[in-house]
Amino acid sequence: MITGPRELALDVEVIAQGPYGEPIATGSRTPRDALPGDTLALAPVVVDAEGRLDPTELEATWMLCNGIYGCLLRGDEVSQRPTCTGDEIQPRSPCRFADGGRVTLTLADLPEQIPLEGFTVFDLLTGPTVAMVASPPGGPGLEACLSRLDARARMDGCLLTERVLGLGPLGEMVALLEQAGIDPGIGPDADTLLARPRNRNPAVEELVVSHGDETRVVAAGSVVAVPSDVEISLTVAATDDDYDTYEVELEDQRVSFSDPLTAQWWLDTEVEQLEGTSGELTTRLLAEGPARVRVYVVLRDGYDGEGWGWLDLEVGG
Repeated sequence: MITGPRELALDVEVIAQGPYGEPIATGSRTPRDALPGDTLALAPVVVDAEGRLDPTELEATWMLCNGIYGCLLRGDEVSQRPTCTGDEIQPRSPCRFADGGRVTLTLADLPEQIPLEGFTVFDLLTGPTVAMVASPPGGPGLEACLSRLDARARMDGCLLTERVLGLGPLGEMVALLEQAGIDPGIGPDADTLLARPRNRNPAVEELVVSHGDETRVVAAGSVVAVPSDVEISLTVAATDDDYDTYEVELEDQRVSFSDPLTAQWWLDTEVEQLEGTSGELTTRLLAEGPARVRVYVVLRDGYDGEGWGWLDLEVGG
């Protein structure tokens, strides 16, 4: 349950394309996969009991590293991390690259950073990683949060997040390595992987609200009146754009592939959540009214893309 500031998701979007890859086509979903030289915009989705906090109001610092959990728990004291040089996509030691709640990151050029022995393209696709340490308005302050993290003390009132940045698409990464004269280490039977387009973030635009015999499709951000003490079903209305559906020709047949999608649900009021499977695109609630319950949902694909949305349930309204 959300009672204070909590980071739900991280908005990551390619906002400027570097020198590599096919031009990014305009679409209904923001591009998440990045290639060397691309510039990314990053902003955390932080909410409290009043709604989303303006990212620019956060007192925050950002780090870049190689490998998940490496930015915050590996290396020197976090408060003493050096500034990133800007010439490594996956720095060998964690470094700080920006301050503030809404930042940009331009990825370094790739060929300078490729290990030549035992390397495959998949070693690159697992990183780099970014992390944020922040204090919300009224919190303990950034320096206090960094000191607590260094001391492995309780982080009450502080915000931490760490995410892998997806590099790709795979086909363009392979082409880039081959142009640099480097064997990407990928077999010849990888057509389905190589054909996968640049990953885009899913989005939560509509939700399906059901109770009894009534079903409605509502826009995210809506206020929806529902009866009290009745099972309410909420489902993300995902589209082909969210699934990043694409086709590949295999043995003279066109075969469709798509991303796996999972959802995480959050509420700002204590209500009964009926048993379900973690990650499902549907959640079931039983709430007593009169009450207004805000429900947040974060939609994730299997390739680091994230989207989020919310709606208010007017229970007994």
